[in-house]
Amino acid sequence: MPKRGGMGRPYVNSYYEHDNRGEEVRRTVSFKNVGGHPSGGVNSRAMRTPANDIRRNLTNHLRFTTDVEMGEGGRGNVVGRKPAKLRGFPARGRRRNARQNSPAPMRSFQRLMNSSSYWYRIIIPHGARYEQKWIIDCLNASIAPDTFTPIAFQTLGKDALFYLDDHQISSKLLNLNRRLDTEDGYKLGVLVRPQANLNITVDDTLKEILKSVMARRFRSDVRSLDLSRFHADPDLIDKLVPLNQKSVLSAVLSLVAEHCPSLHALDLSYNQIYSLDGMKSLVSKLSNLRILHLAKNQLDHIKCLDALKGLSIEELLMDANPLCGKYADEGAYVTDVRKRLPKLLKLDNRDLPPPILFDVETAQLPPSRGSYLCAEEGKDIVRQFLEQYYAIYDSPNREPLRDAYHENAKLSMSCNNQITQSQSSGNRDKPLLGAYHSSNRNLKRVSELDRRMRLLMCGHTEIMKHLCSLPSSQHDPHSFAVDLLLFTPQLIQLCVCGVFREARSAPNVPVRAFSRSLVIVPQGQGFCIVNETINITNATTAQADAAFKTSLAPVAPVPSVSSPVVPLVPVPVAPSIGMPSQDIEVKRQMVEHVTKVTGMNLTWSEK
Repeated sequence: MPKRGGMGRPYVNSYYEHDNRGEEVRRTVSFKNVGGHPSGGVNSRAMRTPANDIRRNLTNHLRFTTDVEMGEGGRGNVVGRKPAKLRGFPARGRRRNARQNSPAPMRSFQRLMNSSSYWYRIIIPHGARYEQKWIIDCLNASIAPDTFTPIAFQTLGKDALFYLDDHQISSKLLNLNRRLDTEDGYKLGVLVRPQANLNITVDDTLKEILKSVMARRFRSDVRSLDLSRFHADPDLIDKLVPLNQKSVLSAVLSLVAEHCPSLHALDLSYNQIYSLDGMKSLVSKLSNLRILHLAKNQLDHIKCLDALKGLSIEELLMDANPLCGKYADEGAYVTDVRKRLPKLLKLDNRDLPPPILFDVETAQLPPSRGSYLCAEEGKDIVRQFLEQYYAIYDSPNREPLRDAYHENAKLSMSCNNQITQSQSSGNRDKPLLGAYHSSNRNLKRVSELDRRMRLLMCGHTEIMKHLCSLPSSQHDPHSFAVDLLLFTPQLIQLCVCGVFREARSAPNVPVRAFSRSLVIVPQGQGFCIVNETINITNATTAQADAAFKTSLAPVAPVPSVSSPVVPLVPVPVAPSIGMPSQDIEVKRQMVEHVTKVTGMNLTWSEK
């Protein structure tokens, strides 16, 4: 008989021992020749070797199990008497690579290979001759106290087969092969085959059956659907519809989305699910799903939950999945799950603290604006201030800007090179921003505290000396974006950015981009700058293409009189000597009211 895996018959069927139970059985009476017969009996002298004698003796004694020995003078043929030693067996005490007077060895426990689909096909050779109930009862009794329910039991030719999704039960059935006696005296064969791919096709007929089963499992009062152990449903027990197969899961979930779009809870436990790719289609179709049970499945990695991103799941049950055993720290487990389901409030029957998140689904971002004004009344003041400031800054003489800065003002300048594509290919303006590098106070580049303090310009004299040393410029006011961040009678803060070019007679004058942040306070009859930061860089390609495309309106001549810049809003001054006493009384009452409301003293309330 060829062994498994040999060059004999293929491995598909492993029950090639002679089995004539499908034919008419005729018992025969044979006479064993125990003497030396030339035709080659047990004691044949042909090829007489100890090894051959042992093989022949064992083969003849195990082969004719149904024969009745009726020899009349042969040794060892008397009923009840032990058979005599056959010629060729070694005497007791002599070790010649043979076993004597010892029982037949017990078969070892066969290990069953794990199935990638977690399903196993159980084949009963010649099982079509027996009733299904007898086969299942016989197998269940042999593995007690464990029991099983066959899935999709059917007969295929002479054989019977069914499916199981339990590796432990399947292993026990594998070790029952040819160990159970049948009603007609034969040994019952049990073959177990792990199934890699079941290749299940869901047609219209099967969909109608699935629909009826799901309708019975749906609870309309709480909008929940129980699909746990779906393949073992009594209406599906004779069919193979495991939910861990993508074709079946996709078909079932499509029916859920079609007939239960407002589903609130879904239970998919005990289905051996090892992939959730079939649930990606639910993200946009089941927006009301809040509870999902996936316990007792085969999800082995946290990335399996990526298919659930976008669902507003608040309660998730994941216990007894392989991935749960990979986390020694419960906090890390909760964190990884919440990365996929940020609205989760309950995990594995444990309440979680409320998540900190932003509901980006309902938040409406404000429309984008070119400029921002925190107070509409500051619009005219800012416009006039910038018009007069840059009219003087772009003029040949910047000295009148001295009065635009407080005597203790501070200014910090930084610059950075923004390499464009044309510059990276070798067409660079050399030196790039060279005129601004000497005063570059970029805190990311300047780490020494002493140098940072030296580059900080203090006082309007030092500030004007630096501004006058910078190259002459021409700003494009149509590129300005102004943000008025703070506007009070005591303080104004604004940011302005745009583009300019250096006023020099050279081809291909580069366009620069700037950003200035100014803190302005009232002084005298106007305003002055107490703090300013300037950043200069190269303009982007889009900025350079759009710069100076609009004709500029003529700028009013710069006044030659040295006076505070922009006398826009007069600061309240002390009343004149000739102010009527009635107005003084009104002012006093106003000051007292301001003091009462704000808590300031009389001096500041008057100011």
